[in-house]
Amino acid sequence: MRKPAVRGVLLLIVGTAGILTIAARCNGVGGGNTPPPTIGTISVSVGFGAVTSNPYQCTGNGNVTINPQNLTGTAGQNTSSTQPYSFSGFSSTTPNEPACQVSVVFGNLRPGTWQVTNGTTTCAATVVAGQLATVKIWNNVCQ
Repeated sequence: MRKPAVRGVLLLIVGTAGILTIAARCNGVGGGNTPPPTIGTISVSVGFGAVTSNPYQCTGNGNVTINPQNLTGTAGQNTSSTQPYSFSGFSSTTPNEPACQVSVVFGNLRPGTWQVTNGTTTCAATVVAGQLATVKIWNNVCQ
């Protein structure tokens, strides 16, 4: 097991009456364990369009909504949430991916199963404490 690094500051102050004061602050001393994470995150990639040799303007907007389904944890958000997104800029030329993509991130989520939708397509996401769940809704298909 790796021991934590010891970092600290030691300050000596001598007052006018000859009194010595020692103030110390240390971080990482004591070998305490960091508690395991209790929440997770979902990153949703929404994408559309075919890749072409000539990039084109990506436009459009919408909302991504997450809904709790079967939650197992006891900490973190346990209610539905919606975030807006909008496409801008020029299309990508990366093969095997939608030409226009945007990502939306939901954090502080209670572990378990969540439903993710962009209003047209609905996908499932499994949130694990301390990890990032990735959902891709590309060309209205869950990837």
